Amino acid sequence: MQTGERQTARLRLKYLQSVLKKDISFFDTEARDKNIIFHISSDAILVQDAIGDKVHEQYSTRMYAY
Repeated sequence: MQTGERQTARLRLKYLQSVLKKDISFFDTEARDKNIIFHISSDAILVQDAIGDKVHEQYSTRMYAY
């Protein structure tokens, strides 16, 4: 699960950096009605779960194959 957590932390950081680089008018128009923090968190959790599941499946498959 550490792989998913590391990737998720990296994803959140990159996403936040990208949002902070936006022009200030972005926050007055497009982002006004959207909850950016909610989307960062919910999307990151989905990615973390997906990565964790895939790594676990590969590890389990390789362990049982030998």
